[in-house]
Amino acid sequence: MLDSGVYFAPSVEDTVGKARGDGAWFVAQIRMGKIFQINKNELYPVDASNPNYNKEKDILVKSSAWYSEYDTCYLNHGDDSRDEFVVKDREQIIKWVVVIERPHNSTVEYYGLDKEFDSTPCGCSYAKARFVVLFDGVPLTADEKQGEVLFGVEIRGWRPASGPRGYIATAFNTTTLEDFTENYRNVGEFTFTPDVFPGYFWFFRPFLTFSKFNVVSTNFMTAAASESFHVQGFPMRCS
Repeated sequence: MLDSGVYFAPSVEDTVGKARGDGAWFVAQIRMGKIFQINKNELYPVDASNPNYNKEKDILVKSSAWYSEYDTCYLNHGDDSRDEFVVKDREQIIKWVVVIERPHNSTVEYYGLDKEFDSTPCGCSYAKARFVVLFDGVPLTADEKQGEVLFGVEIRGWRPASGPRGYIATAFNTTTLEDFTENYRNVGEFTFTPDVFPGYFWFFRPFLTFSKFNVVSTNFMTAAASESFHVQGFPMRCS
């Protein structure tokens, strides 16, 4: 209708009926820039029954001639819930996130991420980090020579000024990979208590080894690392 570009509606509710399905949205922050506005009745219907039809604007919109002077073309439908707009350049999309309703995606519930974390016994709600580890091409069992496939997770923390190594702890005790996938469903959790350094940046380091290998450091194992994250702080005291 407004020629080429990236189309949006003003709100999630306003997208209803515009797509072939429902249950998922791209919710974005847009830099609108200079806006060319047009009313739907200036474009449709294209016949004598519509006294508001504007041939000049119709050509301007459908040929993308508005590109030369404007960044966004906004279509007023007459019904605010049906309004839409198109941006000419995808660089106008500042940031975006995909929102999926629960009935259409069971992943969050499957991994237990829809449940609130329990508080500590003293009543303080310390920060907790829950992690999901997925595997690609990793055998659940090993051969007689190697023993069982073992899996564990370290958590490492550092202050940028003090170098990469500042704190290492066990985030998930070593167990068999089969146990982690079947009984823990690939999910683990780590609690940041006040004795752990606040203000640090953190990352999880999952690792794999074999039960018949005697390796002390994960530096010598098959390991990976999550993206780093920051914990804001902890309660000063418990009562």
